[in-house]
Amino acid sequence: ISTLDDWSQQNVLDIGCGTGTLSLRLAEHGANVTGIDPSGESIQIANRLHLPKNIRFWRCSIESFAEKGQGSYDVVILNMTLQTIAAFEAAISASVSLMHRTSTMIVTLPHPCFWPVYWNYERKAWFDYRSEIPVESEFVLSHQPIPLGVTTHWHRSLERYMQAFLAEGLAIANFRELPTKTDTERMDARPRPYPRFVLFILRRSDS
Repeated sequence: ISTLDDWSQQNVLDIGCGTGTLSLRLAEHGANVTGIDPSGESIQIANRLHLPKNIRFWRCSIESFAEKGQGSYDVVILNMTLQTIAAFEAAISASVSLMHRTSTMIVTLPHPCFWPVYWNYERKAWFDYRSEIPVESEFVLSHQPIPLGVTTHWHRSLERYMQAFLAEGLAIANFRELPTKTDTERMDARPRPYPRFVLFILRRSDS
């Protein structure tokens, strides 16, 4: 939320919004938010929230949303989304098509260098950092040790993501490696001396 100084009256597209938690927080900070997600179940849950007038949800992929010509947005957010999409370059391209010249794209991802360490597959025989690999793993929250199910994410190198952004005419305005608050407050209390997530702030290079 603190990535931008003022969300008031910003038209925001939250791609892969899930159950709407981030979308709702953005709306509470004054943004006009459209949240999209291909999961019908997630969108149903999002629509059960006590929604202000400045938020709406759609069940669709970013590609189909862009094809419908849904206008342009001041801020486009892909929060922990791209690693879940096989055709991620098409998703980036569709996202860029909804940006005007002064728009900002915000992308967060599991850190490609350290996520394999966190999930203990960096030394598996099948793992190659430079390869694009689908990885199945248990979904576990830091504060809840019991797995909530199985998820699939795509491992890609940091270079792979950066090349995809540059190919779509995006310039990197800021880049940060992010720890999480729970890294120091987890139940097992083991130190994590590396960042678990990355944040990109991107803008069109012709802006």
